Amino acid sequence: MNGIRRFLEWHLELPRADAGEGSQWRLQLDSPFAAAGVSGWVMLLLLCGLGLALHWRGLSGVRGSRKVWLSVLRLATLVAVLSCLMRLTLVVDRTSLPALAILIDRSASMARADVMAVGGDRTLGRLPAVQDWLCQTGGSPLEALGRTYRVRLFEFATELQELSGPAEGDWESVRERVRDLRADGGSTRLASALESVLEEFRGAPPAAVIVLSDGVSSEGPLQSLSAAAGGARDMAAPVWTVGVGSAQASPDLELADVRFDRVALVGDAVMFDVRLETSGTTGGTADVRLLAADGEVLDGQIASLPANGGSASSTLRHQPDEEGRIEYILEALPLPGEINVDNNRRRVSVDVRGKKLRVLYVERLPRWEFRHLKAVLERDESLDLQTVLLDSDLEYTREDRTALPQPPASAADVLSYDVVILGDVTPSQLPRGFLESVVSLVGEGAGGLIVIAGDGAPAAAMAGSPLERLLPVSGTASEADFEWSSWPVTVLPAGRVHPLLRLEASGAASEGADLPPLTWAAAVAGVKPGASVLAEVGVSGEPPLPVLVTQRFGRGQVLWHGTDELWKWRRLREDALYGRYWSQAVRWVSRGRLAGPPGVELRTDRRVYGPADPIRLRLSLGEERIGSGGGAPELEIMSPIGERRLVVMSESAEQAGDYVAQMTSPGIGGFVAEWRNPPHPDWAVETEFRVEASAGESPNAGIDEADLRRTAEMTRGRYRPWSEAASLPDELPPGRPAVSGRTASAPLWSRWEAAALVCGLMCLEWFVRRRSRLV
Repeated sequence: MNGIRRFLEWHLELPRADAGEGSQWRLQLDSPFAAAGVSGWVMLLLLCGLGLALHWRGLSGVRGSRKVWLSVLRLATLVAVLSCLMRLTLVVDRTSLPALAILIDRSASMARADVMAVGGDRTLGRLPAVQDWLCQTGGSPLEALGRTYRVRLFEFATELQELSGPAEGDWESVRERVRDLRADGGSTRLASALESVLEEFRGAPPAAVIVLSDGVSSEGPLQSLSAAAGGARDMAAPVWTVGVGSAQASPDLELADVRFDRVALVGDAVMFDVRLETSGTTGGTADVRLLAADGEVLDGQIASLPANGGSASSTLRHQPDEEGRIEYILEALPLPGEINVDNNRRRVSVDVRGKKLRVLYVERLPRWEFRHLKAVLERDESLDLQTVLLDSDLEYTREDRTALPQPPASAADVLSYDVVILGDVTPSQLPRGFLESVVSLVGEGAGGLIVIAGDGAPAAAMAGSPLERLLPVSGTASEADFEWSSWPVTVLPAGRVHPLLRLEASGAASEGADLPPLTWAAAVAGVKPGASVLAEVGVSGEPPLPVLVTQRFGRGQVLWHGTDELWKWRRLREDALYGRYWSQAVRWVSRGRLAGPPGVELRTDRRVYGPADPIRLRLSLGEERIGSGGGAPELEIMSPIGERRLVVMSESAEQAGDYVAQMTSPGIGGFVAEWRNPPHPDWAVETEFRVEASAGESPNAGIDEADLRRTAEMTRGRYRPWSEAASLPDELPPGRPAVSGRTASAPLWSRWEAAALVCGLMCLEWFVRRRSRLV
């Protein structure tokens, strides 16, 4: 048939169809009554019928087959003559190939690695498996479908975007666009995507619509694929759905958050508080490990997981023995059957410094607390201790290398310390200039103050002194009615999560039951607003008395000890408990001194983003400035699996001293942004942010096979699991070619073949009549 068509196109001098085009042939007759709605074919039928009736009547004397043959010849002659008179024309309409729409889901749930690649040699993510199948070289389904259909590719998540139909032979550019897709869409609007595609083909429905998706709608049933199936059915556009992925949700363990001190001293125990989030689990345990950058295991814990998903926690610790920036890897080992393991690791860094903390300890008398505490602080090689005993003699000052004859007089000397410890002393026993310098040290210099109560210096004695503002407690209650005995220490909820009371070697908080009871505590009138009570002691018949209270003052921290009997903790575990507590206390109140200068801050405009949200970062320098040769600040964005991305900031036009940057989402998970090239080490700052997909876009979700099947059945298409996707090109319906609007015509009535046909028919009829003796 194609050979005959090609011959006729050549003989009638019709233009050949372009590449990718087909043709539809039709005959056309002119009608003198076309304006009245009477077509040429109706006129031909009427005239031929009338002529044949008259001819049949004139053959009344003829019988048998001769009458039939003569009638057939007369009819053929009438058709030929009338066709010429009515200008018979061959019209050729050019057609394009039937349209085929392919929709590719690139939402975040398509990142789950639970499908086999083409050939079954490895496991891939859902979207990578689709890309691998469509973009294979040699035997690509795109090329196979392109020979039969006019293929248009679309990708969708929140919105539908066309990947553009290819020019003939330009499949490589299409494959490149498909390869560039990323499974980072924040939501899946399947119904909107299908409706938009149907709108694209309004008036000329495609042969089929192929949807490559897991079928998971993150926005409820109104955006499920079957919600738009009615429109496809009405348009006669069958939807062929391919379920990409496994129907069973896999267990997932995510290392969701890590809290730790980003600056530490050599010898400090750095605690890493890890929060785990689980889904699809039925309890059990998880191994959580702390690794060095080279993979060496530094610590490990076993965390108990909740039965029906939820949060779990674990604490890891490491004591660095050298200064510098140390990178750590926190890792939760994958659960059995867990597929998405990209969220099981976090990389963090700690700036370890070799400086010694300068500590000034002022007491009136060498009471028990002084003797034991002084010994502990002297043994700590990371501390530079100096002591003042107000009621000591000159011989003590000469014999003790830590002793000073009196408190420092100048403000500069006081500000050179990181921590000041005040024992059983009253403000009247200290120079006012010294007290004012201590206030400046804490409020402006980010230093720390620890006050150890004593019966000779009640809190009320601080009234009217510069120190009154610093204390987290106020006034003194009467102790006359207290019946002192041995009362247990109760650690309050705030204390159970505070770094000060992590007294176990594992970093776990003390519950108080293992602490020695106290026989005395300072009776205070109350706790100031904003202060936090970590531990208290109960006194019979009276409200509990606070014994450990913290408060932030300016840039520094203040710690109040409402008792002078913590030295009794030395009896526990060979002094480990007492020494660990004071080491943590001194470092905690002084950690503001380890941070950058005031005002240097790196922050994001939000803590949590969606995959499509722009991420805006701002570096504020406060009163500091970058020198002319410092260059623009550069931020390093570190992903949960250690991938790094560089972002260059520019100076803000709105705020002097600020630098800003905007970036697109680097993926799903938790990220750390840090200043990569600060001009001073103390300016090193970083911040964290998270990029989260919507709840329905979990990379651990199974496919919605039921909705994919329902959509295919409603539209008279078919559902195929991913394992049968390769058979699609052979199963799709052929579709209907679409008229492109280009036409060609050949007048047949004026050709010599038409005249020859009329003459031949008339001669043949005369010959038959002569043989029948009718002429």
